[in-house]
Order: sequence, then structure tokens, then C-alpha cells
Amino acid sequence: MYSLPDSVSLTKENKAQFFETVMQIDAWSIGGTLADTGIVVKSGDVEGREYKVIVAGNRGVSTVRKFVLGKHLYTLLVVTENTKLNNHAIEYFMESFKLKKK
Repeated sequence: MYSLPDSVSLTKENKAQFFETVMQIDAWSIGGTLADTGIVVKSGDVEGREYKVIVAGNRGVSTVRKFVLGKHLYTLLVVTENTKLNNHAIEYFMESFKLKKK
């Protein structure tokens, strides 16, 4: 979880751009490449995005979910080998995380 500055106000229209920018930074920080533009996912009633990042040297894939609730940015992250990308344990872990609106 990361707390956003009070000056940041995210509307539905600019959340997608915010998530993409944050993901570009996250991918760069591990020497990876952002593989998609993110699919819409939910955590409880909170809508977010899921992305795939190809780890440097094609050594694996990072599955990342981002959610904003209030002034907090939540990130879920799993790194796997390329051959284990469709592992049900990844989906189970990601779906086990539920945000609740106040």
C-alpha cells in the first residue's frame, strides 16, 4: 500500500492513465517490459487493473494488480516462470484479496 499525496485527486477518467504510468515505472524498475494495457478487475467493490510485465531476459512474468481506494494505492504482485503463467494458484491469491469501501 502506498499513500497518495493529498494533492492527488483521481477520477474514473484519469485512473487508467495513472495506473499505466505507475506500471511503466514498476516495469522499468525491474528491467522489465509492460506487456499489455491492463484489464479491468475487481477487488470487492473496487475496480482496478491487472497487468503483465515480462521480467528482464524473459526470465519470468510478473502479474500485477493495482487499486486506488481513497488516498491509497494498493498493489498485488506475483512473479512466475513463463511456463507457469496460467497457474490457478495465482488467480486464487489475487482473488483472495478484497477491498471494502467505507
